[in-house]
Amino acid sequence: MKKNTWKNNAIQFPRFIAEAEAAGAFTNKIVDDMAASMDLTAYEVCELVDRAQEEWDKIKANTP
Repeated sequence: MKKNTWKNNAIQFPRFIAEAEAAGAFTNKIVDDMAASMDLTAYEVCELVDRAQEEWDKIKANTP
């Protein structure tokens, strides 16, 4: 990843979420707590994590 992409939120936000997921950050308790604070269901929080992972995968596939 090139240094000039560091400040690009469209790249770094999905990257951060995808890497947090890979590191095991989204336990059931964390997802439940996030769902409550975000006024979402746990399923919707997981959907956001999945969408971030999909975006990150696309970004990596299109990065030389």
